[in-house]
Amino acid sequence: MEYKFVSEETGTKLEESVNELMVSGWVPLGGVSVAVLRSTWENERKGYEESSTEWVYAQAMTRTPEQAKVAAALRD
Repeated sequence: MEYKFVSEETGTKLEESVNELMVSGWVPLGGVSVAVLRSTWENERKGYEESSTEWVYAQAMTRTPEQAKVAAALRD
């Protein structure tokens, strides 16, 4: 059994990556995980606090050797 973790900055990009992997025999494992990464820092030169927010969308994928062989045969 192979295991792969896919992450992207948007849900749309994650959907595209997961769909591409599924063509190669990979199968989603569980649901999509979404994390919000928020950073805050003091900008002393400008005299105020700044922040940024990043979203991360992730999906675990698995495939068996048999699934990999079937996907490869379908591509040939």
